Amino acid sequence: MSRTTVVQCLGGKLKELPVSQVAYFEASDKLVDAHGIDGKVLVITDTIACLEAEFADLFVRTHRSVLVARRLLESVDYSAINSNGTVKLLGVDHPIKASRREVPKIRDILKELWPDDDRTAFL
Repeated sequence: MSRTTVVQCLGGKLKELPVSQVAYFEASDKLVDAHGIDGKVLVITDTIACLEAEFADLFVRTHRSVLVARRLLESVDYSAINSNGTVKLLGVDHPIKASRREVPKIRDILKELWPDDDRTAFL
């Protein structure tokens, strides 16, 4: 069974963020930032690989350093010209990194999430 919260321990103080409120995880160095839907950010010691394994049904990898909440996926944009891709998440006002190799998987998830929506017509 998966955890229901992620925890930051900083200076002896614990801060928790419910997994259901995490919009995305982003790795930097040896730590991971858990970005909440409300803009709150916790720095946790889990690895992206461990989080991906534990929460595979809730989060999808969009880049080697990023996992996003499946339910918040809104769109994907990929430019073959400069090999840069991004995903848009519901409730997040900035684009999130997406790598070329992850784009097909993201498109498939979008088609599942939005089967009757025009946004998937071009995918």
